[in-house]
Amino acid sequence: MFAVLEVDTSSYCSKKLDGYTQGVFINNDLLIIDSILNVFVIEHTHKTGLFLCGLQIHDYQYYYQKISLKDSNDEKVIWINAFAPIIMKLSNLEPSKYEKKLIRKGKLEYKPFNWRKDIICGNDGCGVFWELKIKVSNKSIFDIRISGV
Repeated sequence: MFAVLEVDTSSYCSKKLDGYTQGVFINNDLLIIDSILNVFVIEHTHKTGLFLCGLQIHDYQYYYQKISLKDSNDEKVIWINAFAPIIMKLSNLEPSKYEKKLIRKGKLEYKPFNWRKDIICGNDGCGVFWELKIKVSNKSIFDIRISGV
């Protein structure tokens, strides 16, 4: 599953997109990106032996967030943010009794989570989160971060 998002500069996660401006998906951008992404997933998926945290991803059906960007040279870059299905389960948890008390007192803001609109931030999880950027013009992958590494 995937969602196409826009850059939300109010999000803490958007700091990793500093230096870029909002781009636009056109024509077959998503087909190109998906073919590159499929190769990356095959090459980095853990198959046997010791799992290399920070270098490998799990054999999951990840959720993908895709944002079209422009770099300082006006070249199109697509940021791919991926996270494992377990994050969907965790993100749909109800606030605890203590959190509900803080919400009622106005000391905590509760905002229902929507992965199709809100950028997911993850810096751990040993393959649960990963991200990369793809330069569309030459189909190159860069800024690969698996589990925040």
